Amino acid sequence: MRNSHLQEIADLISEENCDVILAGDLNAAPWTAVFDKLRAVGLKDSSEGKGLQFTWPSMWLSFMRIPLDHILISKNVVVLERRTLGYNGSDHFPVFVRLVIR
Repeated sequence: MRNSHLQEIADLISEENCDVILAGDLNAAPWTAVFDKLRAVGLKDSSEGKGLQFTWPSMWLSFMRIPLDHILISKNVVVLERRTLGYNGSDHFPVFVRLVIR
């Protein structure tokens, strides 16, 4: 179901001619095939060049954390700052991003 939802999003984005910011818990790591489909429609991972920023799980198994929460951007969106924040009661760490649209 997740893959079909993300494919629908990729299809919608490919039909649009506008700047895009896609943010949320995508339940997909950046090395998955479904994530590659989002890149194929021109979206860039806002964490590129900033190292792996693990977001889940926040409370247990710290040695098995993975990045599931993402901010993907189109080519006219520039990342000024991106980082994960500390534990806030959720099972996911929050992600902070500062963006500029050219």
